[in-house]
Parts: sequence; C-alpha cells; structure tokens
Amino acid sequence: MSACRVHSGAPGFAAVERLNAYRGLTHAYQNAGGDNELILYDTARAMADRDRYVPPEPELGPPDDGDLDSPRVWLFLARDAERRTRDRLAGRVEAALRDGQDAFTAWNGNLALARRTATACADRIILEILAAASGTGPKALGPVLRLHALDRLERRAAVLLDEGVVPPGILDELGDARRRTCDELAPARRSWPPRSTFPPPSPRPPRSWPEGPRAGRKGTPRREFAKEAGEPAQGGYRSR
Repeated sequence: MSACRVHSGAPGFAAVERLNAYRGLTHAYQNAGGDNELILYDTARAMADRDRYVPPEPELGPPDDGDLDSPRVWLFLARDAERRTRDRLAGRVEAALRDGQDAFTAWNGNLALARRTATACADRIILEILAAASGTGPKALGPVLRLHALDRLERRAAVLLDEGVVPPGILDELGDARRRTCDELAPARRSWPPRSTFPPPSPRPPRSWPEGPRAGRKGTPRREFAKEAGEPAQGGYRSR
C-alpha cells in the first residue's frame, strides 16, 4: 500500500478517492486473527505438517535459460524457494523432537525459518497471479507486472541465496532486468497524467432524510434537508 501511494504521486497522499481508506483498512487488519506473525507461524506449521498443503514438485531448471524477463523463471525461483524452506523447516522440527524436545521448544527455536517459509508460500502465490495476468492481460500491462515481479524477487534475494536457489550475482541480474523493464516503460510514461494531477472527485451519494428514533431530535434533520424539502421540518435545526 505504501508503494502504491508513492507511485500515485500527490493523489496518493491526499484525501481523495479511496486509496487512504484502503490504507486505513490495512492498518486495521494488521492484527487480524491475533497478529500477522501468528498467521505466518500457523501457515508454516501447516506447511511443515502437510496439513491441507502440497509442496511444489522439484523441477529441472531454470527454464528459458534463466531469463528473468520470463514468467516461467519467476515461478521456478518462487516454487523452489518455497519447497526448500518447507523441507528444511520440517527437518529441523523433526530433528528437535527426536532429540527429546517438546513441540513448543522445537518450534520456538525455528520461528525465523517458519516466518520465511510462510512468506515464500505467499510470494509464490503472488507470482503465479502475476504470471497468469502477464500471459492473458493486455500487452501494455506486461512490463508493469514484470517490474512488480522483479521487485518482489529482489526483496527475497537473501532467502533465494541462503537456500541455494540462485548463485551469487543475482542482485546484479535483477538490477539489469529492472533497468530494461523501466526503459521499456519509459516511452509510455509520456502519455500518463502528471503525478500532481488530482482525479475528479467522486460523486457524492444523494442526501436522504434521517431515519429512526433520533430523526426528530434537535439538530436533525439539518437546515439544508428542510430547505431541500421546501418547508421547515418539525424539530429541525434553527439558528438563534
């Protein structure tokens, strides 16, 4: 959401449209289900136990000669990282249990890996959505989706390197791919509206008379409601 506000320019920080309302919702749901960290841990535990979860199958690759512009490569990297983190988490928890640790202690010592495992699963789902949209959506949307996918892979480069999914030098390759994509987007950028341009305001819903037991109390309906009706409303607002 923060990235969306930045890329929207001035409208992203102004009280127009519904972007800030969505931002408020994201803040409100940060603690949904107790806490987002707990959701990640629950997800990782289900992944390790294969509770209604099937890990990605190993693949020979990477496909397309490892070209980071290819959606097939995005999926290969994300699925391989998910499978490796899941297998390592399950192995470490099982080893701790065999050594006599109780379940709480075994999991408590692997919370950082559990968080990375669940995040890898979420990344794979997002990249699958981007890859599907890249293949079926408008051609002009392709570079935008590719840039989003490359940004996500760049943020997860540490995990990709730590799990042996990619060799050293991946950050340089991702940087080169991002520059190529931005160069591809640059000509179309000239036709976009300026970032300081505000969109037209949304039409307001029609006013209606208040309903319920409070309708006749002082202050409601307001003066403008009575004026629109063509006659003063009983119990309406009157200035002194």
